[in-house]
Amino acid sequence: MPQPSLDSSTRELLHSRICLRADLVFIPRRGRWKEWYQIEARHSGRYFRIGVTEYSFISLLDGNTTIGEAVSLTARRFGPDAFSEDQATSIVVWLLENELAELSELPAASKTTGPASNGRRKTTLVDRLNPFWLKLPFGKPDGFISKLLPLTSWLHSWAAIIVSMLIWLAAAIAIASNWTSFESSWSTVLHRSNWLWLGVSWLFLKIVHELSHAVACRRHGGEVRDSGIIFILLAPVAYVDVTSSLSFPSRWQRIQTAAAGIYVELTVASLAAIAWTMTDSPLLSHHLVNLIWSASVTTIVFNANPLMKFDGYYILSDLLDRPNLYTDSTLHLQRIANRIFFGAKTDSVRSSRQDALLTASYGAAAFVWRMIICVGLLISASVMFHGAGIVLAAAGVLLWFGRPILQLIRKLWQLSRLDPQKSLRATVLGTAGAAALGAFLFLTPWPAGATAPGILDHQDLAVVRAETPGFVRRIHVADGEQVAEGQLLIELENEELANEVADIRVAVQQSDIRRRQFIRNYETASVQVETENHASLQKRLTEKLQQADSLTVRAPVAGRVMSRSLVWAEGTYAQPGTELVAIGDDSRKELRVSISQDDARWLETATKQFDGKTPIDVRLRSVGITKGTVRRILPGATRTPLHESLTAPAGGPLTVKANSDSDGRSELVLTEPRVTAVIDLPSDVAARIPAGSFGHVWLKTESTPTIAEAATRIATRWIEDQLETARAE
Repeated sequence: MPQPSLDSSTRELLHSRICLRADLVFIPRRGRWKEWYQIEARHSGRYFRIGVTEYSFISLLDGNTTIGEAVSLTARRFGPDAFSEDQATSIVVWLLENELAELSELPAASKTTGPASNGRRKTTLVDRLNPFWLKLPFGKPDGFISKLLPLTSWLHSWAAIIVSMLIWLAAAIAIASNWTSFESSWSTVLHRSNWLWLGVSWLFLKIVHELSHAVACRRHGGEVRDSGIIFILLAPVAYVDVTSSLSFPSRWQRIQTAAAGIYVELTVASLAAIAWTMTDSPLLSHHLVNLIWSASVTTIVFNANPLMKFDGYYILSDLLDRPNLYTDSTLHLQRIANRIFFGAKTDSVRSSRQDALLTASYGAAAFVWRMIICVGLLISASVMFHGAGIVLAAAGVLLWFGRPILQLIRKLWQLSRLDPQKSLRATVLGTAGAAALGAFLFLTPWPAGATAPGILDHQDLAVVRAETPGFVRRIHVADGEQVAEGQLLIELENEELANEVADIRVAVQQSDIRRRQFIRNYETASVQVETENHASLQKRLTEKLQQADSLTVRAPVAGRVMSRSLVWAEGTYAQPGTELVAIGDDSRKELRVSISQDDARWLETATKQFDGKTPIDVRLRSVGITKGTVRRILPGATRTPLHESLTAPAGGPLTVKANSDSDGRSELVLTEPRVTAVIDLPSDVAARIPAGSFGHVWLKTESTPTIAEAATRIATRWIEDQLETARAE
C-alpha cells in the first residue's frame, strides 16, 4: 500500500520526542463490537476515547522515544493494521491540540507553522473579567452531597422515574383541558413587572437542577469536584462539576446523571401545573405559572439543547457513543478551514466516513448556534442599564470577534514571510469568501418583507346597551352562546318606573271619568281642558311603557354573545348607555393591524392599484398562514395603541412610553406614530378563531430592503425602542 507523501514539517516532527502528561489515566473498556481505551485528563476534567492501535502508539511516547521510532514499533506489532506516518503525526497533533502531551523538542519551522501549540492557552485578565461569563467557584461540595444522598437518592430510582413520567402525563392532560386559561396566564410571564419573581423562580430551580445532578452522580459512585455560580450577563446560574460521571462504565448511568437536572425540573413543572389547575388564588396561580415556565421552556431550550455543552450534549454524546464530540467537532472544523485556506494536510485520528460526516455536521450546527447566542447576548447587553449596556456590547464585540481577527492577521503576516504561496492562497480564498458573504447580505432581498401585529375582532359587532336604568335581575344567556334574533337576553327591574306607570294609569282613568262627567253636564270648556289633559297623560303613559318594555333586553341580530363579565352582572345597577352584551357573527371577522407609516403608504398604493383586493399573508394561532384582503386603511397616524395587548408591557411587540397631559394624568403612547389597517378574513377561517386572538401580517413592499439593511433596521429600531422604554420608566 503506497504511503502518502510527507511535507518537510511532518518529517521534522517524526524526529521529535513527545511526552504524555503525568496526570493522564488510561482505562480499558469493552464495547459491543470492539475494545477501546478511555483517557481521563485530570488536569482539565475531560475524557477521550481511542482505539487499541492508537493506545499502543501513544503509550510509547515517553519523551525518550521519537515519534518515528514509536511508529516503527507499532507497525511491528500490528502489521497491516498499523497506521501510516502521516496518520501518526495526526495523532500527535490531536494530543497537542487537546493538551494531553507536550513536545520535548520542536523544530523551529514546526513551531511557527504547525497547527497546534505545545501548551495550554493562559487565562488572561480579560477572560477572568469577562462581563458575559463570570465564574465564581464555591469549592468541592462532596461532603454535603454525601449527607444529602440518603434523603434524596430514591428520586433517581427506576420506580420514582416511572411515577414522575406518569405525573408528566397527568400534567399534560390537565394543561390541555384548561388550555385557554393557561394560554392567557402564560402571556404575563415575560411582563417587565414579573422579571423579579421570574428570576427568583429560575434561580431556585437551577439550584435544585444542579443538586439533582450531584445526587445522581454520587448515587452511581462518582464525585462532585466543584460547585459555584456562573454569571451570564450578571444573571446568576448555579453549577456543579460532575464530569467524574464520564468514567462510569455504564452509558445509562452517565445518561441518567446528565438528564437528572432536566428530569427533576420537568417533574417540578408537572406538579406546579397540576396545582395550578386546582388553586383559586390568583397570587399562587401567578407564581405557579412562573415555575412552569422556568422549569419547562427554559430547561428544554437551554439544558436539553445538544448544541451547547449542557445536559443535552452529554446525553447525545453517550447515545452516539462519541465522547468529546464538541471538542472533536470544533477541531475538525479548524482542520477543514486549515485545509481549505492554508492547504494544510492534517487529518484527525482515524475514523470512518460516517463519523467524519457526523462530526462536521455537529460542528457546523454548534458553530451557528454559538453565533446566535453571541448575537443574542450582544443585543441583550446593548439595552441593559438604561443604555449603558451599549458599552458592554461593544466590549463583547472586541472580546469575541476582535481577538480572533487579530490572531488571524498575525498568522497571515508570519506565514507571508515563511510560505508566501500559502499566505496568498489564504488571502485570496478569505477575500472571496468575505465577498460572497457580503453579496448575500447586501444584495439579496429580505425574503420576509415587513410585519405588522394585529387583533382579531368582529366586523359588525352589535353592542346592546341599557336604554332605561335598572337592576339586572335575570340573565337568560351565557358568554359564547349562539342566539337568534329577538331572543330574550336579560331582564332589568326598575321599581320606581313601575310605580310611575301605575300612578299614570290611575291618573288616566281619573281623567277619563272627569271628562265623561263634564260631557253629561254639558260643560264644554271643561271637556276641552280635560281632553287635552287626558291626551298628555296618555302620551306620558306610552313613553313610560316603552321604557318599561326596554327593561326586557332582546337580541337585535342573530350571532354569538360576547361578554366575559356577563356572569358577574346579575344584581348590578345599569345606567342608561351601559354595555350589557355584544353579539357578533363568527363568520364575519376582521384583523385590525398596526402598521408603520412607511409600510402604510406602500400598502395604500397597492390597495388602490388592485381595487381593494390586495392579498395579504396572515398568520393566526391554531390556523397558521392564510390569506386576507385589505378592506380599508384608516386615515392618519396615531400614537394611541390599537389594543393594550399589543404593547410591550402586556407582552406585545409594540414599544410604548409614559406620556403626561396638562392635567398631570399619565397614559401609555407608542414611541412612533402608526396607522391602522383593516384586513378581511375568509369566513371559514374567521369562524374557527375567537375574537381577541393575536395575529400578524406580512407586507411585501416594492422597495424591499436587503438582508443586511432589514436586519440593521430591525435591530436598530428594537434597540432604540428598548432604550426609549428604559428612559420612560
